[in-house]
Amino acid sequence: IEFISDFDASRVELFRSLKDKLSVDLPKYAEIEEHLIPVGKNAEHSPLKRIVGIEMSHILSNGKPSWVLKTLPRSISIHCLDYTRWNEVWEKAYALILKVFSEADINENSISGFGLKYVDRFILKTNEQYFASELFNKESNLLHEKAFLSGDRWHCHIGWFENIPDGELQGLNQLNIDVGYADVDSTKKHLSTIDHSITVRKIDDDNFISLEKGTDRVDICSVYNKLHESNKLILSELLVDSMRKSISLDNIER
Repeated sequence: IEFISDFDASRVELFRSLKDKLSVDLPKYAEIEEHLIPVGKNAEHSPLKRIVGIEMSHILSNGKPSWVLKTLPRSISIHCLDYTRWNEVWEKAYALILKVFSEADINENSISGFGLKYVDRFILKTNEQYFASELFNKESNLLHEKAFLSGDRWHCHIGWFENIPDGELQGLNQLNIDVGYADVDSTKKHLSTIDHSITVRKIDDDNFISLEKGTDRVDICSVYNKLHESNKLILSELLVDSMRKSISLDNIER
């Protein structure tokens, strides 16, 4: 979630108070610092340091984070890295959003934009040869022809605007596909990474969105559910039928 202006020092102090209030769900706590280095002949020599945000997380037994909450000078983000089902994930994310807004006394009218981002990774089995057509749909208009002629390493990045279903809001889609090799748990693996985000930004002075249901504005729950459905549609358009079926997307019309 993005905001019209930077959070002031008093708001940052309220964020810091979340350390104790969210310690059960997000026990690991760190503060985000900004270092300002003065320049010019009359500038002080020592850098200026200030706290501009926090990062709280829950760490799994393998040392990897499952949930992360981060506040920056003009944004609040929640990351789920241990995905189960959308309804379960959104329920927890929404509860965290409400808690942060309440504890930090944030006015929802200060929201300038919001979005949803998915990162899906497909790992090729060891010793198998890579063919793009075994994962990606050749008929998809979201891919260029070179994707199927470039061997086991290629990249595709596109963006477009579209209306959010059944609403007056418009979202910017950004689709970034990267295919190649990377280290996975200290082992070289071949990965196909699909990074898809939808961002909605405020374009006028009208009331933008509500965190609560039952108001005259669009409520954030209904919008995020639609963003989730849009992501499923993008994946369905990208993947071949066998993969769509294996991840339960075969009931979505292309």
